[in-house]
Amino acid sequence: MAQLVVISIEDGFCRSLLEQFKQYASVPDNSRDALLHQLLQSAVLRVQEFADRPIVRTKVQQTVTVPNGSGIVRLYMGGGDIESVTSEDGTELAFDPLPGGRLQLFRRSGTVTITYTTAPDEGEQARLLPTVFRYATALYDGEDSEVLNKILMETF
Repeated sequence: MAQLVVISIEDGFCRSLLEQFKQYASVPDNSRDALLHQLLQSAVLRVQEFADRPIVRTKVQQTVTVPNGSGIVRLYMGGGDIESVTSEDGTELAFDPLPGGRLQLFRRSGTVTITYTTAPDEGEQARLLPTVFRYATALYDGEDSEVLNKILMETF
């Protein structure tokens, strides 16, 4: 099973959406901007992870067990700019990018860690942004996991 860790998220994207989100969530003043910004970031990360589509430029580290024999690894959120591919001991590994956000590794087994930055698509941003706002608003309102999961199902 793959493990995905967010290293950083492009902060300017969420900041640029803050006023729009405040209007959507009917927040009248600036007293909760810090909280709303955090909720918006959390919603963006959760929705893009669930949809497996990048909404905002995000640097991630994916650790995965290489399928025996194939050496082909699928990157979450369509991949992006590859920074490094390393083995468990930190050795840099050779690879070839494949279509569809996949890599062909010249290693056929074991665990590898791939660090890359996603490349968001404007069409996906536009499609998923309403879900991000609904999810962030549900977080703000303290909705339970059942409601949050129903919102995430909208990504399909």
